Order: sequence, then C-alpha cells, then structure tokens
Amino acid sequence: MLVAHAGSSVSPASHPRRLEAQAVRAVKLSRRDSALARMLPVFLWRMRGALDPAELARQARRQGETATLGFFLETASKLGGRRVFEDVLLLLRASARPARPFHFFLGSDKSPWERAAARRATPAVARRWGLLMNMPWESFASYFEKSRGL
Repeated sequence: MLVAHAGSSVSPASHPRRLEAQAVRAVKLSRRDSALARMLPVFLWRMRGALDPAELARQARRQGETATLGFFLETASKLGGRRVFEDVLLLLRASARPARPFHFFLGSDKSPWERAAARRATPAVARRWGLLMNMPWESFASYFEKSRGL
C-alpha cells in the first residue's frame, strides 16, 4: 500500500514514521514480487523530497540491501531525468558492489531458463549494481511513464 499510494496526487496516504526503513523494506520485498519492483522507481521518485539520504543509506546497510536500493534509486533518477539521489548513491556505491553478480528475484537462480533470460534481459543499470534480473529496462520505463504523474 505504501509504495502504491505514498506521494500520489490521487491518494490521501500519509507518510509513515520511519519512511526510510519502510522504503528499504519494500525494496527487500520486491525481490519476491515483480509488480512491486516495477512500482519502486515511481515511489522513490514521488518521495524524493521526503527521504533523508543518510538515513536511507543507513537502513540499506542495516537490512543488507545496498545494491538493490542503489539500483532502484539510479533507475528512478534516470527515468525522472534528474540526478536527485546522487548524495545517497555516493554513500551506497562504496559498499554496494557484490563480489559476484546475484539474481535479484529470489529463487530465479535455480532455473536454467530464468538464468538464461536474466543474462539477456538485465538492464545495464542493474548490472552496474551487480544484479541479474529477467525484467528489461522497458518494463520499468513504461510503468514509470504511465504512473509518475498520478
């Protein structure tokens, strides 16, 4: 609910206490849900003025999601056309790059088909953060364009 409604002009949803912890929790949950993963760049873009960069980085480190949060923040910036998350991206880059790329969606590394599809579909931004995923850039871009203004 938070990701779908917070910051939306058509929803009266208020910001939760500990917004940064909730945002990183949503990033963690998105590893099980492709629809949530598509929504996250829009949510982060809408909430860009309300998020504290230092606290966001702290929460990502605490929850073990530095690479995944970095990916979503960079994606939101690119799709939004403004480098609004540079402060937090600098904080995340130093510790976010895993030794080996890993599959973003939990369990997808177990299927040969999923592994092959991820090798082909992973966006360049995800690869920079050490992620592999069977979700092309166009999937994020089309959802962002449809819903960022709502």
